[in-house]
Amino acid sequence: MGVGIREGQGSMLDPNPSIMMGSSVPDPHAAGFESLFVKYYPRVIGVLYRLVGDRGLAEELANDVFWKLHRQPWLAESDGNVGGWLCRTATNLGIDHLRAAARRRHHEEAAGRQQREAAPHPILWQTSSGPNGLAACALYWPSSSPFTPKS
Repeated sequence: MGVGIREGQGSMLDPNPSIMMGSSVPDPHAAGFESLFVKYYPRVIGVLYRLVGDRGLAEELANDVFWKLHRQPWLAESDGNVGGWLCRTATNLGIDHLRAAARRRHHEEAAGRQQREAAPHPILWQTSSGPNGLAACALYWPSSSPFTPKS
């Protein structure tokens, strides 16, 4: 699983200028980051999958978790509880995603309700069959309609 920054590779987002310039100076953080990724990725995916219930979304959020770790090299190099930090960060990102989805759903439902209420009420048709088999159709206005027919 080739994840991490290799010698001579990098992006404009990398803070290490030697990698941005394409030099062959190795990044000491890359090997440590890759080993942490390989070790903790399944655990982070598991935490996120249990939270969000979607494997693809869990993988996207896991990438965000490891991106945050990559942006904090002091954490990866410390003797602290990196696994605990990763799981806590994954939980926070998962909860943030669920809250944002609920907020988005609430706003979309409110907008749909508002649109339905602003639209004029439709004319209702009632169709029935008479005893001789002929169809009869009646047009009527609902009593709650703001548009009432003129007599």
